[in-house]
Amino acid sequence: MASSLSVFFSELRRRKVARVAVVYTLVGLGVIEGASMILPTLQLEAAYDYIVILVILGAPIALVLAWALEVTPGGIQRTPALTPEELAARTPAGWSSSSWVMTGLGFGVVLAAGYFVLFRDEPESLLPENYVAVFPLENLTGDPELDDLGWYAADWITAGLVGVPEIRQVAANKVEEVLSLVGDSITRLEVAENLGVGIAVTGLIILSGDSLELRAEITRVTDGNLIQSVEELGSADDPRQVVASFRDRVMGALAVISDEYSVPQGSNPPTYEAFQSYRRGWERWLAGDPSGAIPHLEDSFRQDSSWTPSAISLFVAYQAAQSNEERDSLRTWLDSRRLDMDPAERARWDGVVALVEGNLEVQYEAARFQYRLDPTGNAVNLANLATLVGRPREALQAMELVDLTAPIWRDFPYQWAFSPWAHHMLGSYEEELEAARQGIERFPDFLELRLLELRALAGMGRLSEMSPLLDQLGRMEPDGYNRSPGSVFRRVAWELARFGYDEESQAVAERSLSWYLARDPARYQRSRAEVLLFLGRIDEALTLLVPLVEGSPDNVQYVGLHGVALALTGDSAGAVAAERRIEALQSPYLSGSDTRWRAAIAAHLGREDEAVRLLGQALREGQQYIHLSADPYFKELWGYEPFEQLISPKG
Repeated sequence: MASSLSVFFSELRRRKVARVAVVYTLVGLGVIEGASMILPTLQLEAAYDYIVILVILGAPIALVLAWALEVTPGGIQRTPALTPEELAARTPAGWSSSSWVMTGLGFGVVLAAGYFVLFRDEPESLLPENYVAVFPLENLTGDPELDDLGWYAADWITAGLVGVPEIRQVAANKVEEVLSLVGDSITRLEVAENLGVGIAVTGLIILSGDSLELRAEITRVTDGNLIQSVEELGSADDPRQVVASFRDRVMGALAVISDEYSVPQGSNPPTYEAFQSYRRGWERWLAGDPSGAIPHLEDSFRQDSSWTPSAISLFVAYQAAQSNEERDSLRTWLDSRRLDMDPAERARWDGVVALVEGNLEVQYEAARFQYRLDPTGNAVNLANLATLVGRPREALQAMELVDLTAPIWRDFPYQWAFSPWAHHMLGSYEEELEAARQGIERFPDFLELRLLELRALAGMGRLSEMSPLLDQLGRMEPDGYNRSPGSVFRRVAWELARFGYDEESQAVAERSLSWYLARDPARYQRSRAEVLLFLGRIDEALTLLVPLVEGSPDNVQYVGLHGVALALTGDSAGAVAAERRIEALQSPYLSGSDTRWRAAIAAHLGREDEAVRLLGQALREGQQYIHLSADPYFKELWGYEPFEQLISPKG
C-alpha cells in the first residue's frame, strides 16, 4: 500500500510541478545574471533590485499554477482531481530511484536558487570604482532663485567629465531620477553606495558677503573618507562664471585623484587645463627629456600658480636643465609660500630643495614623512633614498609594498634597481642577482641592471658566468639613462678589484677603454682618463686631464681627477694645490662632490684619518653610498677599519 508521502510525490510528478520548478529556476537565474551584466552598461543599475524581487515573487506563483493547471491539446485547463482509489492505483508502492532523483533535483534547484538570490553576498559595487556620481549642490543661501544653480553645476561637471579618460560618470539624469525616488530619506553618500560608484561629489552654495561661494567634497564611497575639498569664490552677480571656475577645479581634482601615476594632490586642486599641461610635462620628464618638460610645466604654472606640485616640478626641471636664473627666481617665490603649504606639500618642497642642494638626509626624512602619510604611494621614493643614504634594510622593507609589474611602473626601469642596490650593500648577492635578472627580463636594454647582474656574480666569485655577459654588453648601445657599455665595463672592473680579482679587473678595464676609443674619443675624455688612472697609465691620463682643467678650471670633477693623478705621480704640492682650488669653489649645488674629491686626494697623500673625516662630511652633504664601497679613488682606504665602518649599512 502506498504511503501518504508517496501519494503526494506522485501528484507532484503527475502535475509536472518539479519540472516547472527546474525550468523556472534556470530561467530566473539567467535573467538575474543577465541583468547584472547589462544594466550597468545602460546606467539602469537601480532596476536590478526590482528584477530580483520579481523573480523571487514569481517562483511560488509558477508552482501554484503548475499544480492547478495543465496544458492540453484543447488549451490550458484545470488539472482534474483524482479519487483516492485512482491516486492509489497511480502511486507505486516503492518509487524508482530515478523518480526520487528527479523530484529531489527539482526541489534542490529551487532551494539553491532561493539561497543564491536571498543569501549570497551582495557585490561591493555594481560599477567600477572609477565611476563618479556628481550630486546637485545644496542651496544654503536662502535665495530660492539659486535652487537650480546646484543642479546646473552638477550637470555641467558631469558633462565635462566625459572628456576625462580616467573617469566614468553616472549620467546626471540618472542621479536626478534616484534622488526624486528617495528624497531626503537617505544621505547622498548612501545614494552613491546604492548606485555602486567609487567616488561621490557633493557640495554647498553659500553667500559670503557679496560673494557667492561654491564648496565641494570629493568622498571615497567605500570608506566615507574625504579625498579632496574644493572651494571657489566669485561675484554673486555672475553665478555662471563662478560655476565655470568651480567646475574646472572639480574636474582637475578628480583627474589628479584618478591619475595612474599618483600625481601629488596638494591642498588646493588644480584647474583641469593646468593639470593636463602638468601631465604632458611629466610624461616628457619620464621619457628622459627634462628640457622638453619645461614648456608644459611653465604653461601649467601660468594657468594655475596656486597648485604647488606644478611649481615644484618646474623648479626641478629648471635645475635639471641648468636654467639657474629661472630656478632661483622660482625658489624665491616658493619659499614665500612655504607657510601656506599643507604639511605634505611643505615636506615635498623641503625634500626638493634638499635634492638640488644635495642634502640626501633631508630628502630622506621628507620621504619618511610622506611614507607615514601614504606608505603605498611613497614606498618607491623612500626605497630609493634609503639606499642612497646607506639604509638598505629600510629600502627592502619599503619595496615589499611595491608591485613593480603594475601599470604605473611599466615604462620606468630605474625602480627595478632599488632592491638589487640594497641587497649588494648587505652582501646578499644571490638576492641581488635574482632581483637584477627580474628587471632585465622586462628591460633588457637598461644598463644599470646589467651592471647589477655582473657585480652580483663578481661578489659570488662566479667569474666564468660573467664572460658571455660581458661579450653581450660589448654589443649594446648607451641606454639614455647616463649609462653606456663603457661605463658598465669600468664599474665592473672596480667591483672585481674590490673583491680581489686584480687580473680580471684589469682585463675588463681594458675593454672599457677600447669601447670609448671605438665610439667617440673626444666625447669620452674624462671617462678615458678615469680608466687610464685605474690601469696605472698616469701620464696618458694627465695628457687628457690637463686641457680639461684649463678649459673648465671650476669643474670639480676635472680638478679632482687631476689632483688624484698628481698625487699618484708623487707631486704632493700639485695635489695639495688642486685640493685647495676645490675648497675655494663657492657653488651651492655641488652635493658634497667637492668634499669627496678633497677626501680622495687626502687618501692618496697618505692622510687616512683626514680622508675618512672628509668623506663622512661629503656623505652628509649629499654624496651617495650605493657605489662607494668599490670606488677606486678610495682604494688606499680599503680594509682601513674607520673607512669600512663609515660605509657599512646603517639600517
